[in-house]
Amino acid sequence: MIMKKITRSIIVLTALLLVWAAPVLAAMDPSDLTFKSNLVENGGILTDTENSITVPAAGITTSEALPAKYDLRDVDGKNDIAPVKFQNPWGSCWAFGTISSVESNAMIKGATGVNLSEKALAWYDRTLQGAAGTKESMKEGTYVATGTGLADSNTYRGGRIYDSIGELSTWNGASTTEQVPYKNASGAFKTIHITADKTADYYLPDGTWGLDDSHLQDDAYHVEKVQLLSTDPGQASEVKQAIMDNGAIYLSFNAPQEAPYYNSATSAVYTDTEMDADHAVSIIGWDDSYSRTNFTEGHQPTNDGAWIVKNSWSDVWADGGYFYLSYEDKTIYEMASVSVDYPANNVNGQFKYTHNYAYDYLGAKSYATNNVDLKIAVKAMQSKQFMKAANIFTADGDQTLEAVSTFGLMDPNSTVETQIYKVTDGENPESGTLVASQTDTVNGVQYSTLALKTPVALKKGEKFSVVQTQKTPEGNCWLPVEYGVKDGQTVTVYGKDGTTVTNNYVINNKATCASGQSFIYGIGESGEADSWHDLGDSNFTGKFMTFPYTTYSTDGSTTKAVSTVAYPGNVMIKAFTTDTPKVTYEVHGRNYGWDQGWVFDGTTAGTTGRALRIEALQAKIVDENGNSIPGLGITYQTHVQNIGWMDWESDGTTAGTTGRSLQMEAIRMKLTGSEADQYTLTYRVHVQNQGWTDWVAADQEAGTTGKALRAEAVEIKM
Repeated sequence: MIMKKITRSIIVLTALLLVWAAPVLAAMDPSDLTFKSNLVENGGILTDTENSITVPAAGITTSEALPAKYDLRDVDGKNDIAPVKFQNPWGSCWAFGTISSVESNAMIKGATGVNLSEKALAWYDRTLQGAAGTKESMKEGTYVATGTGLADSNTYRGGRIYDSIGELSTWNGASTTEQVPYKNASGAFKTIHITADKTADYYLPDGTWGLDDSHLQDDAYHVEKVQLLSTDPGQASEVKQAIMDNGAIYLSFNAPQEAPYYNSATSAVYTDTEMDADHAVSIIGWDDSYSRTNFTEGHQPTNDGAWIVKNSWSDVWADGGYFYLSYEDKTIYEMASVSVDYPANNVNGQFKYTHNYAYDYLGAKSYATNNVDLKIAVKAMQSKQFMKAANIFTADGDQTLEAVSTFGLMDPNSTVETQIYKVTDGENPESGTLVASQTDTVNGVQYSTLALKTPVALKKGEKFSVVQTQKTPEGNCWLPVEYGVKDGQTVTVYGKDGTTVTNNYVINNKATCASGQSFIYGIGESGEADSWHDLGDSNFTGKFMTFPYTTYSTDGSTTKAVSTVAYPGNVMIKAFTTDTPKVTYEVHGRNYGWDQGWVFDGTTAGTTGRALRIEALQAKIVDENGNSIPGLGITYQTHVQNIGWMDWESDGTTAGTTGRSLQMEAIRMKLTGSEADQYTLTYRVHVQNQGWTDWVAADQEAGTTGKALRAEAVEIKM
């Protein structure tokens, strides 16, 4: 098999590690920058032959003595790899490689029976999306505008790990296989020979493979981190450590299916010449002693050693769906380690965070995003320019801000400075009150979730901002802004020989930004004082943030340049919140029964000044919508006339009596569940002849006993 040699331009991130002087406290004008991009599709992998990034070491601390052999299918008798699947009939291997890593990470943390949907990721990655309530015209993302062949095939096209980052970081496209199976609507399938004596079934490409939006927000898992890893064989120890820590590693490379690069007798792959990546898989282990002689004679690596790799070509291909890939293979293109939040792995069986505030539904899916952001960072380094970015969000309920995200192409030991403001001026993300601030160290190219050291309580309708400054160790700044490409971009599709153009299609990367959402600092008229600029201001972005962008279209042997522009959308910073628990309660009182209804957080339940006893109490912990809070409950006990202390009740059941004319005299309460120690409960009782008691803490007595004094009202607060 003949493949064309890679001719792309290489941008090395460590170019940002140049000598850095004090930052210039004035704006930088990047409008003179120009860009080129040539998108090609080989197999299931989309690449840009004009731009590529050499990922530096991730700075992972490795064990002093890594094992010589490691296999996630048997770690002290435990299997941390989901079964092999079959990707036919689509070139969606990048989704299979990603999902294999996600499944493995969930399993390595303790989950069982994990089976997640590649179809949901592949389909929704190529659709326009937005937050709930977003107008159709303001939705953004990547989609295939024109192409050849079956309509659904234009969606299940080639991709890369950045597609997975862009889609899954929004918490969209995260379904189980039970919710979204990898099949057509009719269930029609075909049996084919994988080898002369082994067959596998796959679902036919005709019929309906499309999805409506009913599964867009399936919530099977939340991606927390995607760490890009160096493909340099000298950094193999980092990859090994990442496998041991996080599970299977996403890998893209050129996948030969015949000699000399593939030895079917030993299921061994080694390509000794550079070729474009055309397939994605997952690394599930390694064997340092795997003999070089297992590879095809005449095309053998210099040294022993190979990665153990899980494929998506059925479990009857090669060695049960697995093969060995030499450490020295020259086509390895991308590696990434994925970490997810999977409910079954948490003590309370729920996600760490409940809500994802985001504007960037295009994000890392667009090649223009990395291309433009990196070049601006280089210019900022050369200009000694200080830059920062921010999003302003509006809380849609009483919630607690627990974490934020960051994304950038940064060097090891870079820092992300995060500030949270309660905003008073919707045009200035640093207006109002600074309520949290922290600096985190991040290593290399990654999407990360950063837990706040000081969570922030938010009221419904309250505006808050997340302001970030991303810096390398030398102080160079990165500006995380997504970029669309006007009128789309042609993707040239190559056949198996890597040189013949089989067809092409147009992919659209659409970005949007409404006023008051995303802001940047440090860009503007050269020399002017630094200030915040709204990316929803088309006058500003048209002058300073819209760039000439040359794309290419190849038809047969003819390649032509197409002039268009790259334009900005939103800042790629997200905010993650949990619902703020509320204590709600009601009392049964003389003459009015339960008629007062439920009250919340410190409101009086009962009466004062009317000499009416309360006889019973109900209480529970709920979220903004009245739903119970996983891992958090309440239990309570009442002291009743003629009875004394009754049994403990909990979570909405009745403590006390009704229909017996017996007065409550005192209460005790406390929180329960795995999250109970995160909150403080206080309460007080209004007592006959005495008025309000002092506030008391959980498990303490409020009211009186042995005095025959009725309780007339209660107040409870968290």
